[in-house]
Amino acid sequence: MCIRDRSYKAISSSLHIPENEIEELIQQAVDNEIMEAKMDQLEETAFICPKTKRIIAQDDWKAIKNGLLNAKEKVSKILVSMPAQSVVEVKKVEEKKVEEKKVEEKKVESKPAQPVVEVKKVEEKKDCLLYTSPSPRDLSTSRMPSSA
Repeated sequence: MCIRDRSYKAISSSLHIPENEIEELIQQAVDNEIMEAKMDQLEETAFICPKTKRIIAQDDWKAIKNGLLNAKEKVSKILVSMPAQSVVEVKKVEEKKVEEKKVEEKKVESKPAQPVVEVKKVEEKKDCLLYTSPSPRDLSTSRMPSSA
């Protein structure tokens, strides 16, 4: 049983939530595999099909709405408090990194310089005499003019 082309306005009035939250609500329901839906953002309509045959009573819709409103309120509180905390936390993290860098630099400075030793493998060289047999040309008479 699919609901064909239900307007955002109708969904909004049925669920008593603002129209600008309809798309997000539908997307969450699709993500949670509660239903399948196609949305037309220009026409502000939705074609909705439940994934399983179930009847959601008015009380269930109210419970879903209350759950979503509670979640929205909690997220809003977090977002409101976040910028101030984030700035303080970022500064603390930056200060900690600067301190760690200073400590590391002091460790490097306090260590005596280690001599650098290069080890190279000495290759053993052997002389090699390459013998080649004379070519047939060498056996033939000289090509030099006789007057030379």
